[in-house]
Amino acid sequence: MSESIPSAPTPGAPSSKTTPYWVVPAAVAFALACGAVGFGIAKSGQTGAMQAATASSGTPVVATPSPVADFSAESVLAAIADPGSSSAAAKEVVRWRDRAKARPEIAQLWVNTGDALMQLAREKVDPHDVDPAEKCYQRALSLDPKDPGATIGMAWIAGSRHRFPLSIEWAEKGIALMPRDNRSYGLVGDAYVELGDYDRAFDAYQKMIDVRPDITSYSRGAHILYLAGDTKRAFSLMAMAINAGSADGEDSAWCRAQLGEMLFDSGALLPAESALKTAMKLKSDNYYVLTAMGKVQSAQGNTKQAIALLEKAVAISPQHAALAALYENYVAAGRGTDAEKTFVAIETAADHHKTHGNADSFYLARFYADAGKKLPEALAIVRSKPETPNPVDADTAAWVYYKNGNFVEAKKHIDIALKKIAPDAARLYHAGMIYEKAGSPFEARKYLGRAVNKNSRFSPVHAPIAVATLQKLGKLSPQDVARNASK
Repeated sequence: MSESIPSAPTPGAPSSKTTPYWVVPAAVAFALACGAVGFGIAKSGQTGAMQAATASSGTPVVATPSPVADFSAESVLAAIADPGSSSAAAKEVVRWRDRAKARPEIAQLWVNTGDALMQLAREKVDPHDVDPAEKCYQRALSLDPKDPGATIGMAWIAGSRHRFPLSIEWAEKGIALMPRDNRSYGLVGDAYVELGDYDRAFDAYQKMIDVRPDITSYSRGAHILYLAGDTKRAFSLMAMAINAGSADGEDSAWCRAQLGEMLFDSGALLPAESALKTAMKLKSDNYYVLTAMGKVQSAQGNTKQAIALLEKAVAISPQHAALAALYENYVAAGRGTDAEKTFVAIETAADHHKTHGNADSFYLARFYADAGKKLPEALAIVRSKPETPNPVDADTAAWVYYKNGNFVEAKKHIDIALKKIAPDAARLYHAGMIYEKAGSPFEARKYLGRAVNKNSRFSPVHAPIAVATLQKLGKLSPQDVARNASK
């Protein structure tokens, strides 16, 4: 297991300068900003759900990627819009675009242009810039089919569109072409996390670590350790990621936001607030910091401040995480009109997401179930993906079935979700509510108790329901006691 700390880590966190509507899955977000030392979970004695988490056997079957119809320099250049900003990423787009225009026969110039476009898309959280980046990579591959940078770029594109098996296929090609580039291993690991195959994700991340520990791999390691339930080591590794970045950089701000989110999920509200206050002093306009602080303020009962922070985050970029949190706070504050407007904004963001190549709508199904609205539509989304090896998707499916009154299917899926990774308070809450309807009050009380103990304020709408249901279940009838004793 590697123990070294890189002296010159490669920055890679998303910028706060953002524009509408791109939902970024957790592992992909970490892919954009994270990194590694040897955290070696499987070798460190980590047991339980994470080591039993292999969700599929064999390499996923993927379709051959559709080629861009026209790889000519003129066509690709025409697809690159003026960046329209003076940010460093925008300047890099102009710089490499102009060089590629001057020397269109050089593949590396197109790779650099694609990378610059991806960096700009990352800062803006806008898929409009992903499409021309793909064309740049395809142009490079038309000039050199074995160009490693373009191959890795295609893996990045596929992952950003939630096409995870395709991302793995491209990334593995990248590894074959350039085994000492750690980005490919990270993209493989990210895709396997999203697919629910944690054993393979561990292997890929450990290889990434071995090749190069840097800020991106530190925070990746922190993320997967947190999923494993090893919170102490996760917090420690995220602190290392923060220290590896520049003190006032976007990368460190992003990592501080993630540390705040992890502390919040653990119910450590004051430490979360402290970490995020530091982040806000450095980057007060960072979307991720604002969203995390909004959740913390909401949990502390400061609804007015929470709404102000989340509204500011949404103004920077109307992403799903901030919009969904804002919706719940509007509901909790009795601001029905604003909640309905936010509901529409969430659906608009989802439509925008689909337009740019991401057909994964499970996050929207989860929102519908949380809101108690459009439940048939949520059910249709869930049924469109019969297999849910990813515990997040399994949890969503369970919650949607529960809200639609199908408690048998709900229990089947929540059992899958609970086996995979250390569950957060919301998932434990779902389990408790499902088991209560399934006629298992003792199990319901166990899971609701764990949810409340982990974070009694995980949601301004659902946490009070968890507490009230737990109190109700505290008064079990003699028949319930006898039924549990017979199991």
